[in-house]
Amino acid sequence: MSNEQVPVRFARSILRAAQSQGYRTEDILVATGTDIDPLALGDDDFIDAESYNLLYRRIMDLLQDECFGLHFNRKVPAGTFRMTCLCIIHCNNLRHAIERAGEFNEFCRALIGLRRSDTTPLLEEEEVATMVFERNPWLFGRRGQENILALLYAMSSWRRLCGWLIGRNIEPIEVLLVTEEPARAEHLYEVFQCPIRYNQPY
Repeated sequence: MSNEQVPVRFARSILRAAQSQGYRTEDILVATGTDIDPLALGDDDFIDAESYNLLYRRIMDLLQDECFGLHFNRKVPAGTFRMTCLCIIHCNNLRHAIERAGEFNEFCRALIGLRRSDTTPLLEEEEVATMVFERNPWLFGRRGQENILALLYAMSSWRRLCGWLIGRNIEPIEVLLVTEEPARAEHLYEVFQCPIRYNQPY
């Protein structure tokens, strides 16, 4: 059995995603067969990877959505993440992997009738890389606060995947948003563990 540990904030974020869609935490924990309640643990605590994986799979199965209902009001079919990984696993470096993942994302967007995104390339300075996302009127319009949360959770997931690809953790320095602070902003610090600045120029 693996002794790998997962920061409790990851488990909290997916539990809260399920809560926001009407599922009871108690029922989810009973269904996974675990007596660990991530919401009752301290900020610096960890849970074992096996318990986290059980929780992750249970919530994904309940929601029938690989992005836990956080992806711009559209369900992400089971297998999407696997196909993304198959597209990028043989890339020579992280930049190539991110570019290839972007191509796959555009393909998926086209399948469901979404327009192309206008994300800039990575901007690098020594050991720091910055990715700037477009100011999409739809993203910051009606239901904009919920969509911003979805974007930030997606960014966090991609950061962890990129770290896995290169075999080391990628620490975010800061997250900037052109919009005002969302209502559920307190959960975002648990995910990023870095300053999140609002009302920024980009």
